[in-house]
Amino acid sequence: MSKGLHKKFPLLALLGILLLAAALRFYGLGFQSLWNDELNTWGLSTFGEGVSGVLYHFNREGIGVHPPAYYLLIHFTVQLLGESEWALRLPSALAGFLSVLATYLLGRRLYSWREGLIAALLVAVLWTPVYYSQEARMYSLLLLFATLATYFWVSVARSLDREERPRLLAVSGYVVAAAVAAYLHYFGFYLVALQGLWTMMVYARRPGTLAYTLVVYGLIVLAYSPWLPALFNRTGQGSGTIEHIARPGLDTFVDYAVFVFSRSPVFAVVALALYLFLPYKKLYPLYKDEGLSGTRRALRTPGLMLVLWLTVPFAGAYVVSLIWTPILEPRYLIVSLPAAYLLVARAVTQLPVRPMVQATAVALGSVLLLAQLVFLMDYYTEPSKEQIREGVEFVAENERPSTLLAYCAGVRVAFFNYYLVQEGADERFGVRACTSASELERAIGRGNSRYVGFVASREPEAAVTRYLRNELELVREANLVGADAYLFEVPEAAHS
Repeated sequence: MSKGLHKKFPLLALLGILLLAAALRFYGLGFQSLWNDELNTWGLSTFGEGVSGVLYHFNREGIGVHPPAYYLLIHFTVQLLGESEWALRLPSALAGFLSVLATYLLGRRLYSWREGLIAALLVAVLWTPVYYSQEARMYSLLLLFATLATYFWVSVARSLDREERPRLLAVSGYVVAAAVAAYLHYFGFYLVALQGLWTMMVYARRPGTLAYTLVVYGLIVLAYSPWLPALFNRTGQGSGTIEHIARPGLDTFVDYAVFVFSRSPVFAVVALALYLFLPYKKLYPLYKDEGLSGTRRALRTPGLMLVLWLTVPFAGAYVVSLIWTPILEPRYLIVSLPAAYLLVARAVTQLPVRPMVQATAVALGSVLLLAQLVFLMDYYTEPSKEQIREGVEFVAENERPSTLLAYCAGVRVAFFNYYLVQEGADERFGVRACTSASELERAIGRGNSRYVGFVASREPEAAVTRYLRNELELVREANLVGADAYLFEVPEAAHS
């Protein structure tokens, strides 16, 4: 490799990684149906007029489990681009693409361009960041702003460690990125709080640096102050959780590892082996040879910071979930993904082999991970989300005169009608039949309905199933991924 090409290699490699990341995120944005949570995103973002209307509905309905920033973003996205799956998921895809660049910049700031490129490549091809880049939820943006917040936080912390005034750009970037992360998700607020605690414990040693630290976090608290009452309210009532989150057990550790490492046990084992090599190679000599001063030095190393970033958010949420209320959901811990991949990247660059061998191993590993995503998981060819769209298309295509549309799902009926609007169907879903068949029976009688179109993205209770199977006549059905659709005929006897 010529000297000029060698200097340009990091930039060329980064451009190649970014092109790959863009292809994996923007291709097939509308392939999957919107599922339950994505339909909730659409509903919360479109009800009401303007920002005040969205916020009013968001708080009045009591379903704002997360802070409102993402829903406001989707509100404006819908106004600009419409309500298609592609449009709703576009902000996540853009954030996922930028997360690759942000990870590279963070890796270069902590170590060098080599670690930055390896970590960026992992973010580009692994299932976890790709999946959330194609979902109309806040997690891809949370990943981006958690990475950006840490990027600026490192600069601020290093200035404090040298007992210097942090640069205005670093402080401004950190305050903005941290506030946005906190407004996106409570785990974003959690990460920023942990960074503040670490700054106070390790870097703010003298009155001058302590004053700077208080100013920085005071600005973040000030920016977040409009939402603090809601945070305290949810914390006090335990209502910031979601019903389906169970108390953690030993298997939660496995779930976390699988989530971080692209649902691949093999990659998880390889990453664990690299993690075990890295502390022995870099951290152990500090403790062995330098005693207490080495310990203090270790507290300021990027490696230990990354280890804590990876483990402490999980550990804290695990403990809270055990002793108070369950809050631990793997996707909430997307705030820790950059730490996991940067540690892998650092360990690779420290392997006792030549850089060319390291690069070859990384290239081979990325090809295998890409093959896992595209071929083994069939990510772009096989549906994996609830096929609500296909279920609604089924009942719309098989609609007959005097058809009553009913459903069983976790979303509100207005959300469920999203796809009927897209299909241009005349009828609308009006009856939710999940626990009792009485309302469905009354609706059939009131409307003198001859047919019932029924879509279920969750299993109805036995009473509903018995009524449908025993009192109505099945005309046609479609068994889909995470959903089923039926067309029933109402016997003449049901009208008498």
